[in-house]
Amino acid sequence: MPDPYLGILYLDETSQTLQPLFEQDNSSLFGSEPYIQFRVPFTGTYFIAVTDATGGIGDYTFGFSASGPAPAPFIGGDSVFS
Repeated sequence: MPDPYLGILYLDETSQTLQPLFEQDNSSLFGSEPYIQFRVPFTGTYFIAVTDATGGIGDYTFGFSASGPAPAPFIGGDSVFS
């Protein structure tokens, strides 16, 4: 795919429509490869869209990883640790 595009959408439960949440065409971290790192802002159903910048299709490699919730800060004495 010559110019990949990556988007994350969520399902709006009220209107039952897909709404864009994040979009990335190019990332300076990976050159012309799109890259998104984010924390899910709310509970729901999410979709990932991969295409090229003009809406075309082609071969691509996609990676995904998930982590648990952020730990609560530990407050001890006069110090705060997170």
